[in-house]
Amino acid sequence: MLPDELEIRKIALRNAYLHEGRADLGSVVNKIMGEYAEARAKGREVSALVSSVVKEINSRDKQKGNG
Repeated sequence: MLPDELEIRKIALRNAYLHEGRADLGSVVNKIMGEYAEARAKGREVSALVSSVVKEINSRDKQKGNG
């Protein structure tokens, strides 16, 4: 089973919470690849989606004046 966008968002938001409001792309990708073995076979697709979600989360942080 691959993670859907909502699950990726949850993982990224949790990561941002633990890292002063900024999600770390590498950490989020590694977490997903570790939890979802099937994601490794579709690494580029999953990484692209994770990147998009992390950028969105981090841009919201900048809009609030924290970045």
